[in-house]
Amino acid sequence: MVKLAIVGVGNESKGDDAAGVLVARRLSDLQGILVLEGGSSPENVTSPLRRFSPAWVIFVDSVDFGGKPGEFRVFDPLKTQGPRISTHTLPLGLLSRYLEVELGARVLLVGIQPKSLEGPVSAEVGLGVERVVAFLRRAVQMLATELR
Repeated sequence: MVKLAIVGVGNESKGDDAAGVLVARRLSDLQGILVLEGGSSPENVTSPLRRFSPAWVIFVDSVDFGGKPGEFRVFDPLKTQGPRISTHTLPLGLLSRYLEVELGARVLLVGIQPKSLEGPVSAEVGLGVERVVAFLRRAVQMLATELR
């Protein structure tokens, strides 16, 4: 099976920016997949990633791409200008480049459109989190089935 890591990124005290961390928590029961909460400093998970040596790393983060709140899209973090909303310290494009060079891993970003960075997570982004969880569970299941 292809080794896959999922890293939830975001700041739980900033409303919808918590989306990536919430996705990671909901996926923590996946077997054979490394699921990490990168929080607002995703660069801090490079050691566990190095030990696991994944072929693929999927970051999940709140990204303002101009969509409807809760909508999600998949991006190549190396080909994007970078999210317009970022509460973490190191840009994901830079971290992605590091992971590709150091680990030989391919990197994707699943971005969830935020509504607000204040208050609790919005209802729209809460639904978006559930859609991303379902999407990633299906993707992992399909990979496992294809590679048997």
